[in-house]
Amino acid sequence: MSDPLVLLTALIAVGTIALAMFSLWQTIIARNLARRQIRAYVGVNGGKVELDASGTSALIHIVYFNAGQSPAYAFTTWLKAEIDIPTALLFESELSISERTGSSVCMPSAHANSCILQVISAQELHDLRAGVKMLFIWGGVDYEDAFKEKRYLKLRATAQVDSGNVWAIQPHKIGYVSN
Repeated sequence: MSDPLVLLTALIAVGTIALAMFSLWQTIIARNLARRQIRAYVGVNGGKVELDASGTSALIHIVYFNAGQSPAYAFTTWLKAEIDIPTALLFESELSISERTGSSVCMPSAHANSCILQVISAQELHDLRAGVKMLFIWGGVDYEDAFKEKRYLKLRATAQVDSGNVWAIQPHKIGYVSN
């Protein structure tokens, strides 16, 4: 290795390999960043509970929104509700994909709605308004992003019950979860 030309060639080879590895690393970072920027991002964009005129049933309405730059494919939703004591945690059961109404595509900047009807007895309505009981609402979205990655959002919420016939929906203290 006393020949300077051999040493220079070895240094150039090592530098070239280092540059190639750095370029590969930068390519991987750029690809992952592009995927995060382009993929579908579905979240909850609002919701409400509307009592019917007789107060014996409530329409629970959740609005989802795709804030991403690409469609959410194989898009399915599900929703459940139950009235129970405020300390209950009822968020474990869900509808399997085969039990849902079907799948669709939620385009970028599009809204999707999910609704269910909850029967409410006079005593339950009294207990809800007195704060003895709580209306628990849970549901979710399953979809595939543009890169065929399976994604989900799990909604865990309660109704803000008051004396009116339209109630707001708020996240439960344990929150939502998504990937």
